[in-house]
Amino acid sequence: MKWYIEKGLSAVPIHPKEASVEEVQTIASVFDIYEPKVTSVSIITPPHVSLPIVKTALFELGVNGVWLQPGAEDEELVAYIETMPDELRSRVVYGGPCILVEGEALAKAQGKL
Repeated sequence: MKWYIEKGLSAVPIHPKEASVEEVQTIASVFDIYEPKVTSVSIITPPHVSLPIVKTALFELGVNGVWLQPGAEDEELVAYIETMPDELRSRVVYGGPCILVEGEALAKAQGKL
C-alpha cells in the first residue's frame, strides 16, 4: 500500500478484518470492488488464499488484470492459470516482478507514472 501511496496511484486495500491499511479505508472483499472491469488487483496473500481470489476476480467480476506478487502463487495456482483461456491468462502477471522492486519502471513503461 505504501508503494501505491508514494507513487500517487489510486489504490484501495482489501482486507476482511481491518478497517484501514496505511490510513486508507479498506473494502472487505473483491466482491466490493466498485468498478471491476476497469480495476486491476495486486495480490499479496498466501497461495491457498490467492487461488479463490484469482477465480473470483477474473471469472465472476471480470477485473481488468491480476498481479500476483512473488510468494502469492505456488505450483497449483500456476498450473491452474496455465489452463485458463488465453484471453484470461493474458490478464494475469505471475512468476515475476515484485511491485516494490520493479513496479516503478513497469508503471512508467505502461505510461502510468
